[in-house]
Amino acid sequence: MPWKLIITVLVLFFIARFVLRFVLPVIRVTRQAQSSINDLRSRMEAMQQQQRPSAQPDNKQRPAVDGEYIDYEEVK
Repeated sequence: MPWKLIITVLVLFFIARFVLRFVLPVIRVTRQAQSSINDLRSRMEAMQQQQRPSAQPDNKQRPAVDGEYIDYEEVK
């Protein structure tokens, strides 16, 4: 009976040690990487929105020009 208790406590100790040393740091790093990616994505979207308004007036200022149809002849 005492051996069974000691083995159970040791197994639980090693499981807790594994979780604290390996699993939790991986979860932390994953969360930090995800937040960094989200921050970068939001910055890129903000930059794109800043560039869009300046590009739109250029398109409106250009008048629509209907081109002349040119009939090409084959050169032999």
